[in-house]
Formats: sequence, C-alpha cells, structure tokens
Amino acid sequence: MRTGVVEGAVWVVVTGLLVYDSLHNPVPWELAGGLTAVAVAVVAIRRYPVVALAVAVVSGVAMLFDYGGRVPMWPLVLMAAVVYLTRRQHVRRRAEQDAVQARLKERARIAADMHDSLGHELTLIAVRAGVLEVSGGLDDSQRAAVGQVRESVAAATERLREIVEVLREPESVRDLIARSVASGMVVESTVEDVPAGVEPVVYDVVREALTNAAKHAPDAPIVVTVTSNRVSVVNEPSSGQSGLASGGSGLAGLRKRVERAGGAFDAGPRDGGFAVTATFTGTSEGVS
Repeated sequence: MRTGVVEGAVWVVVTGLLVYDSLHNPVPWELAGGLTAVAVAVVAIRRYPVVALAVAVVSGVAMLFDYGGRVPMWPLVLMAAVVYLTRRQHVRRRAEQDAVQARLKERARIAADMHDSLGHELTLIAVRAGVLEVSGGLDDSQRAAVGQVRESVAAATERLREIVEVLREPESVRDLIARSVASGMVVESTVEDVPAGVEPVVYDVVREALTNAAKHAPDAPIVVTVTSNRVSVVNEPSSGQSGLASGGSGLAGLRKRVERAGGAFDAGPRDGGFAVTATFTGTSEGVS
C-alpha cells in the first residue's frame, strides 16, 4: 500500500475518534484543542517527527481532567499514530538508503572493472607507442604521428581514471604500483606504512607521478620510495626524452594538497630524469 494512503487512513481514524470522543464533552475546548494537535502532528510528522511526538504527548493532558467518569482515548491513539508513522518513515528511509548504497556499490564494481580492463589496455598502448616513438627507423613525420597517438592514449587513460575515480573502492599505494607494473611500466618500489592522516596524499603523489611518467617518459624505469614521513617517485632518463616537464596543473594541485597536509613538496628534473618528492614533518590536521 502506498505511503500516502496509509498515512491518510491513520489520520482519518485519529480524527474520527477525536470527534466521536469529544462529542461527550459539552465544552468545545477538547475538540478544538484535539484538532489543533492533530493538525500540527500531520504537518510536522515528515520533517519534524520529534515535534509531532511532543505535540501528541502534550495532548495527553486532556486525560487529566474529570469528564464524569469518561477517559478520553484519542490522545493515546494520537501518540500511537505518531510513533507508528515515525517508525514507518524511518524504516522507509533506511530501505531507500540501503537501495542507494547497493546501487553505488554496483556502480563502483562496474567502474572498477572498466578501469582495470580498459585502463590497462590503454596504458599498455601508450607505453608501447612511447617505445616505438624513440626507436630507430622512423622519419620525423612518422615519429610525430606516433607521438600524437601516445599523447592521445595517455589523455584518454587519464580521463578514464578521473571519471571512475570517485566510484572506485579505495586502493593502497602497493595496489597502485602493482597495476602500473601490470600495464607494462618498469617500477622498483619500497613501500612502508604511513600515518592514516597523510595516506590519501601519499597515494595522490605516487599516482600523479606515475601518470606523468607514463605520459612523458614511457620507457624510463621508475623508483618509488615511501617511508613513514616521505614519498619519492623518480623516473630515470628516457631514451630520446628530456624528462618530465614540470609546471603542470596536476603537480600544482598536488603541491597544494601536500602543503595543506603539513608537508613540503618538490618536483623537477634530476640527473636527466624527473623526481617528485613530498616530505611530511608534522602531524596532518586533515586533507581534502
């Protein structure tokens, strides 16, 4: 039965009992006060259930007066109706929330599957295109065409990651590195546990650095080092590449996140390659 029909039936019963019960009272104050209480409860029950319950309880004062041996029953019925409808409303909202959570969980699963399969293939294409770009046997126009393919695939991979990121279940830095290795990147890593307060930022640093390395130095070996207070991602020189260019919006945004977390951020060329580091010297007050 629909919710509105149930609520309407309950209030009709309560109002009918109120009218019938108060007809035995020659003074009209009981009927007027009861109708007021019912009206307030009807208006408040959905958004302010506590107010509706308080009004119903206060209406019980009508039971304290002497009506020649009659005890009015409508205040009890009103209280029971408010409690019943409030409980029903709570159960309905809980069911709706559970349904929403179930849908979000299913969407997250589908998004994760898409990212793990399609994202893996796109990254692998970008890595292979990067290797082809710096190999011999290509003239300038062919090399430029391959470079455009690599950049387009890398951009598509990044866009895919951004789309499904909010839907994915959180993963660890170790999982992130494992996915990168599975996609064809050469990564040597040492990963220790980090404080929970900076863990999301550490993850972002490693992810952004690996993404940029895949875009700009796809064939370069990468060294990832994560300790309790420092994270470092260094890609070695890439064949035919000058290293990762700094100053991108991704690194600029990352710098702000690291600084908000109480850390220091640095990114720039190093020995022909590129290094991204973040050092956390104090306790983080929270990240966003």
